[in-house]
Amino acid sequence: MLGVHGLESHIAAQARLASLRILRVHPAFRIIALARPATFGAHGAGKPTAWLTPEVLAMFLYHYVRPLSEQEETEVLLTLAPRMDRERLHQLLAFANLLRSSTDEIVMSLASALSTRYARRPDRRVTH
Repeated sequence: MLGVHGLESHIAAQARLASLRILRVHPAFRIIALARPATFGAHGAGKPTAWLTPEVLAMFLYHYVRPLSEQEETEVLLTLAPRMDRERLHQLLAFANLLRSSTDEIVMSLASALSTRYARRPDRRVTH
């Protein structure tokens, strides 16, 4: 418990911070960051090619989310878009997985364009 003097100094400190436009962050405030771990490749000549380096990663509490398998991705897409043609979906996901498994950086960048969200777009265009 704060005494009278302690309470007065606390109020004075709060007033000083407010005059400097320094506001207290709400206790429920959270920051969520999405990123991929850094890769070390030819473009960076041994330097990280992403901002999420091991040093930065250590500042976050994080959860690793593994990629969906082709079957899981198929189930998600068919749940979200049940009228999607299964054969075309299978072809699209097989192509996306082929790109994702490549070690070529250019091909891998193309693979990121074929995300699960993107794979749902053709169905939206057909059904809307």
